Amino acid sequence: MTTNSLVFTPEEAKYLKAILSWEDDDSTDGGSGKRKPRPSPRDVERRKHQSKGPQEKPAGEFRVLVIGGRATGKTAILTRVWTFSFLSTTFFPFLSSIPTNNVTLKNPITTTASPLSPSSANRHHHRHCQPLQYTIDALEFPSQHLSSDPLIEQALAATDAAVLLYSVTDRASFKLACSLAEFIREHFSSNPRPRVYALLLVGNKSDAGQETSEQEGGVGVGGVGGGGGGGGGGEEAARQVTWTVGSKAATTMGMGTGNMGMAGNKGAGIGFLEVSCRTGENVNEVFPAVGREVLRLRRLRRQQEEQEQKEREKKMGAATTMMMMMNKKNGSDGQERGTVGGGGGAGIARGKKVGLLRRMVRGPFWRRQGGSVVGEKAF
Repeated sequence: MTTNSLVFTPEEAKYLKAILSWEDDDSTDGGSGKRKPRPSPRDVERRKHQSKGPQEKPAGEFRVLVIGGRATGKTAILTRVWTFSFLSTTFFPFLSSIPTNNVTLKNPITTTASPLSPSSANRHHHRHCQPLQYTIDALEFPSQHLSSDPLIEQALAATDAAVLLYSVTDRASFKLACSLAEFIREHFSSNPRPRVYALLLVGNKSDAGQETSEQEGGVGVGGVGGGGGGGGGGEEAARQVTWTVGSKAATTMGMGTGNMGMAGNKGAGIGFLEVSCRTGENVNEVFPAVGREVLRLRRLRRQQEEQEQKEREKKMGAATTMMMMMNKKNGSDGQERGTVGGGGGAGIARGKKVGLLRRMVRGPFWRRQGGSVVGEKAF
């Protein structure tokens, strides 16, 4: 019985095996006939691992408070920047609808570290000029609680910076943002050694219509209470706060030397941006700007502490030198007094010794004779 079967020569088997180990290249244009070898399972796993890359640990974390009046776009700006689910928190129940966990900025903050020292700058240049990534958690403060100063203070204690949000179509919300800045300044100025806290003034709805005429001065700053700044005007409402007015107000909200911890002196100013949550203009710049401001203030605080430490060491060194000089002078004076006193004592001793010799030589020699004392010359 004859069975039909295919029998390949060694050369044919080698050629067929090579054909079966190749596949079409999807990246080529149709019909080019270019082929590539089929990757092995080990190669597939290795390429998958390489595509993920190493998970870089964030260099730090910031917690930012987003605060402002009603209808200013707090939730909209967070929705534009983050992908999150609203989570509740146990420690701050009044912040019940905020993303507090597992929130990472889509565009992480990057900064460049300064070299360690002139001697090691070249050696560490490559390593210390790598960008650093930071994670930001955002806390949205509900506008209905703006009348409660204790709740605002709790939110400030839980965060590192604040975004003061207002609508350019609502002057009341702008005045509220100015009031909040004043409240935050007074809150931190009451502490003799306050911590660093960054601020950023942000005007939303920059895509509003033509600017209306307004006086660019005398922005009233009232109390925080009342939760003003309601949602006056829709997205098509006319602009009521110009860019110039917002920028000018930001320059007066600082705390002196760019540090929120310095004792209540205005003049340094804070950051300022105008954004549009509807068009997305400058929205992605808000939180990186806040992060850079936090890093800048922390760097200034470190420099200030280092300068104070150097001044303390300098004063201690001067005091130690003065004390050593005084001790040396007192020791010299004591030695001189001891020398003079010692000389006087020696003179007195010599005088006593000479007098004794004189008395022994020239003085009378007493002896008893017949019940009476007779004095005679010794010599």
